[in-house]
Amino acid sequence: VGHEKPKGFLSSMLEKDRFPHALLFSGPPGVGKCTMALALVKHLFCDKQVACGSCRPCQNVIRNTHPDLRIIRSDDSIGIDELRSVRKEVYESPYEGPLRVILIDGAEQMTREAANALLKTLEEPPPLNLFILITSSEKGVPLTIRSRCMRIGFGPISREAIKTYFSDGLKLPEKKAGLLASLSCG
Repeated sequence: VGHEKPKGFLSSMLEKDRFPHALLFSGPPGVGKCTMALALVKHLFCDKQVACGSCRPCQNVIRNTHPDLRIIRSDDSIGIDELRSVRKEVYESPYEGPLRVILIDGAEQMTREAANALLKTLEEPPPLNLFILITSSEKGVPLTIRSRCMRIGFGPISREAIKTYFSDGLKLPEKKAGLLASLSCG
């Protein structure tokens, strides 16, 4: 729902089949950054190249079992051990897909040591890898890492778009859809 500008930008990259080695999805919490990142991964891995959701690669992305997708997230912090293991992994060829995707959700949670380990990989990125860093606090991601990523900004979704989604997509009553859209704060 919403995010037409980021969707258009990512669609353009998909059409041209040209991606930078690292993307930074930045915006407020809960606006769909991770959802958009996983939709992009499905597009990249899909047998039909449309993120069908039903082919084996799409199902593996949904279940988080695709061998070429590594998701790193933490409630607390992301440590150096996780990033060291990624560093070793990115020099191997992808198993099934055209590339390997390393998705770091909560990139601002990286310890300084972990950020330095990631920085070494981003400075000399091995081919056939795409890093997607997701953050709700862009300033919490070191500038040295941010400067090596293509930033894609996400903002709050309009109340009307959310209301339309609730009423048309989820078939909620109009009044309830309006109330929930107001409470969502974008």
